[in-house]
This record gives sequence, structure tokens and C-alpha cells, in this order.
Amino acid sequence: MTGDLRWRVRVEAGGQVGAGILAHHRGPSRLGDVITRMPARDLVEAAAEPPAERWLIGPVCAELQRRKDGAEAEPALRHHGYLADQLAAVHPGRGDVQVRQLTGLLAACYGPALSPEEFDRVVGAGATLPPAPLLGAALALYGPGAGERLLTVTLAGMFADAGFDEETLGRLRRALGEDRPPRRPRR
Repeated sequence: MTGDLRWRVRVEAGGQVGAGILAHHRGPSRLGDVITRMPARDLVEAAAEPPAERWLIGPVCAELQRRKDGAEAEPALRHHGYLADQLAAVHPGRGDVQVRQLTGLLAACYGPALSPEEFDRVVGAGATLPPAPLLGAALALYGPGAGERLLTVTLAGMFADAGFDEETLGRLRRALGEDRPPRRPRR
């Protein structure tokens, strides 16, 4: 299915392999017209399909940020790690560009600040952290208290994965302060 989506973008933009170049020569609006008409979920699926291609990733990210229809795009973005791997592939060694793009995608999904639940959804729970640019974008959108939240979520996930009994797990969660209500970030 996603191969069909990428083919649709290529064909409708006026080319095969070099669609980005051809669309640019015919005017940047041709590729933009195609992307503007596609549902957000389909855009994410097409952009997530390997190999990551700059001619597609950049315009897709810009369109998703422009639309701000996070309810439609969020499930697909979350499923594909918010396109963090694809952005790393097209912007290697440019963590600043990746963080800016990811911050824009997260803001399009969740608004200008992440709630504790949204932060947890982006960062995940457990011993494995997301790629550094995605983590940086999540920390920036959460704001004050993000470091404490990250540590608590990560350790709580590690403890839950370790197979502790409920008494031990409860004691460790209390030590982390999980009995306190989570702090709401400033909006």
C-alpha cells in the first residue's frame, strides 16, 4: 500500500524516479498540489517508506506542520517514530534541523506544549529512549520539569519491565514520587 502512495506522489508530480527534480522544474506547486490533496495519514506512510528521500520528507513535514491536523496524523506519526529516522537519514549530522522539524511535527500533533501523557507517549516507557533529536523536541515542548519527567518515566518503565512483584514495584514508584499528581507544563 505505501509503495502505491509513493508512486502516486511520483506520478502525480510528473515523473518517476526524479519526481522531486521534475516537480521543481515544472514549478514547486506541482508536488505541493499533490501533497496538499493527500490525507495526512497517507503522507506519513509515503514519507516513512524506505528509502528516505529529501524531496519527499521536507514537503511532507512542511505540509503536516501547516495543516496542524494532529488528530489525523498523530497515530501514523507515532507508529513511524514521528519520522525521526527518516529525518536523520536526509539530514545526517544536522541534529538542529532534525529537532526543529520534529518539534514542528509534535506541535502539529499535540499543540504548543506536551502534557505529561503526551510526553510519555512520545518518549515511551522503558529502558530504550527515542533518538536524541526526538527526545530533544519532546523535552523542549514539555518545558520545565521535563528532565524529572523523563527520569521518572524511564525508570518506572525499566522497573515495570524487570518483573518486580507489586510490593517492590509500589515501593520504587513511591520513591520516584509517582504518588504525587504529575506537574502540568505551562501552555
